[in-house]
Amino acid sequence: MKKLVILIPTAFILSSCSIPKIVVYDDPLTASEHNDLGVVYEKKGMFDLAEKEYKKAIKKDKNLYLP
Repeated sequence: MKKLVILIPTAFILSSCSIPKIVVYDDPLTASEHNDLGVVYEKKGMFDLAEKEYKKAIKKDKNLYLP
């Protein structure tokens, strides 16, 4: 019973801690680089990630004809 009393609060404390996330405020990639990354994702069958990269490419350069 003593172990359970110690284990439950410990588990609660550990579960409330979050894993640090990396946040990028300035996107270092160009529109062309986003497009290239989208092509790589598409070739690997990762279509949802490819679409996100294509959208980022268009957002950075609305005149880009590749995505």
